[in-house]
Amino acid sequence: MPIRAEFSHEELGYLDIHPFVISAGNVKQANPEGGFWEFPQEYFGRAVFYGREIPCISLEGQKVFHSGYEPRDKDLHNLCILGKITKDL
Repeated sequence: MPIRAEFSHEELGYLDIHPFVISAGNVKQANPEGGFWEFPQEYFGRAVFYGREIPCISLEGQKVFHSGYEPRDKDLHNLCILGKITKDL
């Protein structure tokens, strides 16, 4: 399984997918250096996308995953959007 996949479209924007292995009480993602990173279950939830329920990263998880590294322009853009979502809640 890949660590991540990035897709972009001139008109529709950018999509960054990070595959996770989600099981009862355990969520993990492949580490490029080998093994897996493990995450708390509360970093994940579910959303409806085109009528289909899918697992996704929670708002709290998104903020954590955007920390610990020097952010790129697209990361700063994502954090700005997350900040606006937080204010609307």
